[in-house]
Amino acid sequence: MKSLPIFILTTACIFGAISCSKKSDQYTLNGNFDESENGASVLIISMSSGDTIARDTIRNGKFQIVGEVVTPDLVQVRVGGRSEGQIVLEPGEITLTSEYVAGTPLNDVINGWYQKYNATAAFLQENQNDSTKLEETMAKYDQLKAYGDSLMFANMDNPVGANFMINNAYDMNVEELEKALEEHPSLKNYSKITKILDQKKLAEETEIGKPYKDFEVTYEGRTTKLSDLMQSDHYTLVDFWASWCGPCRREIPVIKEIQKEWGPKGLDVVGVAVWDEPDNTKKAMEDLGIDWPVIIDAGTIPTDMYGILGIPCIILIGPDGTILSRGLQGDELKESVANAMSKS
Repeated sequence: MKSLPIFILTTACIFGAISCSKKSDQYTLNGNFDESENGASVLIISMSSGDTIARDTIRNGKFQIVGEVVTPDLVQVRVGGRSEGQIVLEPGEITLTSEYVAGTPLNDVINGWYQKYNATAAFLQENQNDSTKLEETMAKYDQLKAYGDSLMFANMDNPVGANFMINNAYDMNVEELEKALEEHPSLKNYSKITKILDQKKLAEETEIGKPYKDFEVTYEGRTTKLSDLMQSDHYTLVDFWASWCGPCRREIPVIKEIQKEWGPKGLDVVGVAVWDEPDNTKKAMEDLGIDWPVIIDAGTIPTDMYGILGIPCIILIGPDGTILSRGLQGDELKESVANAMSKS
């Protein structure tokens, strides 16, 4: 990576009239938001360490954070608990809004991507139901992907490349991700990337054809194991979900249909509430009419064990403890359960 100049040489300095001084590694991050955000907390979280390295509060629609950074660092900006995207902390004055980030070299690169992404997304949204624009739509999508890939490969050893790699890592297999880390060791500095790799390795241990892993969760003084809710001669559909997860909630009616058809024929359903507050889980169970047993307050215990990177994650386990399907939803989930149950 080409480093930013950090020394200013003057004629006086050259002749020793005054001492040379190091150029400031100071950054200033200016945030401009709607005044409806007043009072919202602002957190700057390092994507390499996972630490919160700065914080502020929005006042009059603005915030300002000043600090020093020796090496450009990829960070996530969270406003009022939601992500406003990932930017690079580097020396200079950085401006962030809900629509763009700009002002320093690496952030200008990221901003170019954001602008192209937003324009493409707007076109896709506008023409999603126009069959005459299908070819043009696909072409724009391919162009966006090619542009993103070109930025990633051109910046693989700086935070811009890491930003793209974090997003792409979810779609890479273990071998591909290990190869990328080997070829570009600086990526190993980002805990998010190494965490994804670790999770993918764990997912391989619990893929289709492998035995399920038992786990236990203690809530309100009572410890429950997954195996406590399974019957040896039944199939078990395990739904890892959370109350705040929209796709999880949309999948509940599908699971109800499956339970209605196959429950009397030897299928049990077990819910596992992960990454969620117990009170929110209980309310969602009531609102959604969930009548199967749910392991509450499981946190990250099962998601770490199963290498789950996103929810809902629904796993079908056979009577012998073998995982028969994983990660399916909707009609695909219905079909997998029907195929398995029909063979029993």
